[in-house]
Amino acid sequence: FAIQLRDAAFERRPGLRSYAGRKIVFGIRPEHLYDSSLESGRKYQTIPAKVTSIEELGSEHIVHLNIDAVRVDSGDPDAVRDFGLASNAVAKFEPESAVRSGSEIRLALDDTKLHFFDPETHLAI
Repeated sequence: FAIQLRDAAFERRPGLRSYAGRKIVFGIRPEHLYDSSLESGRKYQTIPAKVTSIEELGSEHIVHLNIDAVRVDSGDPDAVRDFGLASNAVAKFEPESAVRSGSEIRLALDDTKLHFFDPETHLAI
């Protein structure tokens, strides 16, 4: 899949333009990923994902996902870990979400909230 970056992403991170044609690493926080079937996710672009498990916590659902992306070890102890679930992403969905474990979904993401990193230095762009 490909992610189209709007001008706002470049305005927030002007150094990103100097990486044109180069490999970079990006990440996104779970609260900036959405269930595309809900109103909150309908305004964003989507990527395919498979739901591997769901933690229903009442006020939110923590949804573990597998997306077609290479996992990068950020060194963050709170980053996604593979506990045999084949997950490489986590989202926080509203409790109204009807996604189920094992389902294929369209995961909505706010591209203006992406975080970009230099793959060699691990520094933020």
